[in-house]
Amino acid sequence: MVPRVNRSNFSNLISKALAAALLIAIFIGLGIWQLQRAADLQELEKPVIDKPMISLLDIAKPGEALSEFAPNRIVKFSGSYAESFIAPNQKGIGNAKASWEVGIFEIPNAGAILVAREISVSSGARTSFPIEQVTIVGRLMPHQSEDRAVLTNNVSVLSRLDSALIADKTNLPIFDGFVIVQKEEISGVPIKLRLISSAPAKATVPGYYWQHISYVVIWWLMAGVVVFLPFYQKFKKNEDSENELGSRK
Repeated sequence: MVPRVNRSNFSNLISKALAAALLIAIFIGLGIWQLQRAADLQELEKPVIDKPMISLLDIAKPGEALSEFAPNRIVKFSGSYAESFIAPNQKGIGNAKASWEVGIFEIPNAGAILVAREISVSSGARTSFPIEQVTIVGRLMPHQSEDRAVLTNNVSVLSRLDSALIADKTNLPIFDGFVIVQKEEISGVPIKLRLISSAPAKATVPGYYWQHISYVVIWWLMAGVVVFLPFYQKFKKNEDSENELGSRK
């Protein structure tokens, strides 16, 4: 019977040790995760430095998702507008909402891409798009995944800037993402536009830096508690045994 009891105690000890090790690993892992999020938040707060301008065809391919290196690059390309739309409730400087004039821009022997050309006038007739060959310099942005406008039957309104919404409006393969115009030229002559703010798109990390650091402290403190608890229980047990022996004397 004695070996069986010892074996049972040993199994119980191993189970507790494994459970403690698992909890310690989880708490330390959560602390490291929060520490990484704090570092990511600091990185996102740094100003974005634009890289040299590049041809759109050198950094993106029609029919393929943008690579991680493509968004925010300043690109240049030439072609002509095929069709125009309004994209309501787009956010500009200071998150102010405005409608944007957007067009399908066809690049010969390559593909088509959505181009956010300028801020739409609040009243009066819309600005007509040029029919001539145009050269554009602008910032390449990732496609929008959430609708910015209420769904409507108006075919000239885009609820979001997403190449999936224009798949049936051109025979050319379509580039992922869209371009916000910074400069537009016809035969080398710049066109005056109500330019859209083309600040770099940034990923977001919820919360503040100090919040993530405080969670790091909390999770690692919990790991310390799990490490300390068995020693405290043993100390408490020995203290109770000594008190019991003292009371018997």
